[in-house]
Amino acid sequence: EKEKEKEQGMETAREETNTVTMHMTPPESDNTKAQIKEEITNTNTNTNTNTNVTPYIHTIVTINPNICINESTNEPNQSVSLNETHPLIIENNQLREEVRKIPAIQGTVALLKHQVNRRIQELLDQQNQWGKEKGEWMEQLETLKKQNEKLVEGNCQCNIYLNKLKEERGYLKQEIKLLNNSNEMFRQGMMELKDQTDILSDRLKQVNDSLLHSKNYGKELNELLTLSGGKFDNIKEQHKIRGNELDWFKTRHDQLKEDFLDIKHKYALKEMEVERLHQQNLDLLANLKKEIQERELRAQNQAGDADEILKHQLFLAKQKIYCSVCTQNEKNAILTKCLHIFCRDCLQRTLVARNRKCPVCSTKFANSEIQSIHL
Repeated sequence: EKEKEKEQGMETAREETNTVTMHMTPPESDNTKAQIKEEITNTNTNTNTNTNVTPYIHTIVTINPNICINESTNEPNQSVSLNETHPLIIENNQLREEVRKIPAIQGTVALLKHQVNRRIQELLDQQNQWGKEKGEWMEQLETLKKQNEKLVEGNCQCNIYLNKLKEERGYLKQEIKLLNNSNEMFRQGMMELKDQTDILSDRLKQVNDSLLHSKNYGKELNELLTLSGGKFDNIKEQHKIRGNELDWFKTRHDQLKEDFLDIKHKYALKEMEVERLHQQNLDLLANLKKEIQERELRAQNQAGDADEILKHQLFLAKQKIYCSVCTQNEKNAILTKCLHIFCRDCLQRTLVARNRKCPVCSTKFANSEIQSIHL
């Protein structure tokens, strides 16, 4: 009977040990690791939740070498002699070691929790900083847009001003051409006056020669008077006629001389006026050329500054024109449901792949909701 009772006690202890082993999961097992990872994930999502990662143990049974504990009454059942190398004692010692490791694991989890909270706070601060920088970038973008509009307006004004300068330059060229024509005509008139003065000089020489001839003829008449007294009356009449002719030639000579001096004075005045007008034209041409060069230089500088802005505007315009999915084809199809524009090839590929969603807002669409558009 005693031997039977001992065998029954041994079987009871084995069943209780198996029950404890079945109800307890070691921390180093795969299930415990998965539970710890799940609890760390829950800690990251909810920082205010306190999670206990202690392995769930239904019953911890301490087995002494000579005592077997009953699970339901916690009282010694029977005295059983067990060796230290018994599998139950070894397993019990391993369980104790695992239980001792639980505080260290809890400390590691708390440290990880603290690090996660700190990282979350850093990410929030970084997100706020990015929001501030985004606001500054948007302000700078608005400022650049305003400056761009001002530069475009200035460029238009410069083009209008350049067109006006070109028109003024054409008018000035026409005026200069008219002045040159008038100068040429005046020079021709001066040449004609010079020819007339030469003719008058020749005639004066002829008058002087005729006067000398009249004087010589008077001397001859006086000689004839001394020689022949009968022919005195005829000779006197001829002398009177010659004297009248001489007076007329003298009067004509004086008149021609006055005309010559008057023409010479007018010629000198006209020549001075031509020189003055020529000098004024040269000064006016020099000033106009200098002003045109300065304006063209200013216009070129303003155009050079506006080139970069216009290139940037052209780049932005191309981004608006070309498809945002492939960035190669032009936008030629619109989704009437969400009003987003793409190229027809990209929308056809989306339909073929049976992913009938807008690439921008993920709004579902049908083939009938695609319409052609031309930008």
